[in-house]
Amino acid sequence: MNQSPPSLPSKKKKGKGCLIVLIGFSVLLVIGIIGNRQAKQDWKANRESLLTKIEAALNQGNPDEALKVARPYGSVDDPSLKVLVEKAKKVKADRHAESARIAAEEKEATAERLAEEKKANVQNEKAATTPPESSDAEEVARKLASLDAGKILPNDDPRLGRYKEVIERLMAIHKIPAEEIADVTWMFTDKLRKAGVKTSSVEMMEGIADLKEAKTIGVKYSECVALMYSMMAPK
Repeated sequence: MNQSPPSLPSKKKKGKGCLIVLIGFSVLLVIGIIGNRQAKQDWKANRESLLTKIEAALNQGNPDEALKVARPYGSVDDPSLKVLVEKAKKVKADRHAESARIAAEEKEATAERLAEEKKANVQNEKAATTPPESSDAEEVARKLASLDAGKILPNDDPRLGRYKEVIERLMAIHKIPAEEIADVTWMFTDKLRKAGVKTSSVEMMEGIADLKEAKTIGVKYSECVALMYSMMAPK
């Protein structure tokens, strides 16, 4: 079945479309000209009050309102109006820049605060898992050894090494200072001695240090010493 070839758009229709576009453009142009003329006439009639209104908005710190009032008169060639419009634009730009600066400072301060918090958390975690400094271990070892011996021992006494070694072990296990270990240990050792039990603080500490399960289940050092005392005390 033969089909006729598609017909090309007629020059008449094409010309009609161009004419509509041209008319529309002309109408918009006329409206713009009329609007500009009306704006100029309105500005001429109300110039002082409009300038006062724009300036008042600026004095109140409202550049957006000032620009809103001035916007219909953009085609008016008035130096006073242009000065106020430029001032409003500058105030708005400065305010935007200030807001951006404050936001950047707040962001930086927040980042610094988070970094400090993170640093503090790391330090706290490290402190929780690191035993106290053992700088006092030697002094405490001499104190306990002297109590056990019943006399003050010199710093070079060979027995002090044994005391110091076990004190440092207990500090690492229970995370408590050497002085606390000494006080608790001697309190129960002295009770046992007065009850007639032959023992020493170093033997008490070594026995507790060998209780590996104490660290696993989180038993306090004072509780370990009390338990050992109850086992050794005469019935």
